[in-house]
Amino acid sequence: MRFTIEGLQQLKRLPRLRTLWLTNLQLNGGWGALKDLTQIRELSLIMTDISEAEVATLEDALPNTTVAAMSGAGRVGLPRGRRPGQLEQAK
Repeated sequence: MRFTIEGLQQLKRLPRLRTLWLTNLQLNGGWGALKDLTQIRELSLIMTDISEAEVATLEDALPNTTVAAMSGAGRVGLPRGRRPGQLEQAK
């Protein structure tokens, strides 16, 4: 089955959808389509082409959602609240 950006946008018509796992999906920068899925509480993106900046954008757009993005090399993105280019503060 092939998912499209338009198909993902249709998921907003499922108000009781709380968890979404997407695996091996290539949207070529179309991850913004998920920003309207405000009913989601857990979003897992595994082996996708999402960038750190796109993860940060989704986290900002979906403050009540835990966004986890993992590639074959590990977690994509930064812990919630941190943005690319931010240095960890010395303790």
